[in-house]
Amino acid sequence: MKRPSAVAARGVLASFAIVAISAGCTVTDSRTFKEIPAAEFPAGLRVTSPPTTTTTTTTTTVPGPTSTSTTTTTIPVARDVFQVFYVQGFDIRAVSLEEPRPVSPQRKLLALTRRIGMISPRLRLATVIGESALLLAQLERGVISIELGRTLQDVLPEDLPLFFAQVVLTVLAPSQQGQVVFTQEGNPYPAVKADQTVLEPGQPVAWEDYSSLIFGQEQPPVSPTTIPPITDPSPSSTLPTGVTTTTLR
Repeated sequence: MKRPSAVAARGVLASFAIVAISAGCTVTDSRTFKEIPAAEFPAGLRVTSPPTTTTTTTTTTVPGPTSTSTTTTTIPVARDVFQVFYVQGFDIRAVSLEEPRPVSPQRKLLALTRRIGMISPRLRLATVIGESALLLAQLERGVISIELGRTLQDVLPEDLPLFFAQVVLTVLAPSQQGQVVFTQEGNPYPAVKADQTVLEPGQPVAWEDYSSLIFGQEQPPVSPTTIPPITDPSPSSTLPTGVTTTTLR
């Protein structure tokens, strides 16, 4: 009997080895997941986290309408200086005021009746126009018509020259031009001049009719036919006891 050859023996051994390897690689489907610890993996097969994906978002802002800054330009308002006349003793004195242009006659009378600028401890001004006075002015063809209403009810007869002087000088200043007429409840009313002359109803008056009452103005000469001149007594004359002389300006 022949002994098996060495080649045949090697073929048999190779077949057994293939069968053994196949048996060891058989996959068993247990349908369950079992996590294998990372320590059991051979070197070089460690578990690594999946690569992190970085998403860069670029936000583009669309520029809106350009804001426009507002520049405020202040335009100076033209102003006028005018005078309001008040009483100081037996004289009329002016107080200068400033108002936006134009300053109408009615605006001037409003300042006068409201006594704007009158309060001055240094000047000690007063007025003969009552606090409830209501004077209405209307300008037509260079003539200022003033409605008196009931204003004169609060004015003493001896103060009428000062009353008309305050009104006329106030509405005609500073130009000193023009004329003024007066009405009462729509009817012509007589004005009283500085020398106490009573005019005809509706007769106009002007600046010159009252300028003699303005403080600091040169007084007109006194007519000897109206008031006798007053002179100092001569040294040889004697006066009764207790009588003194007064010099009028």
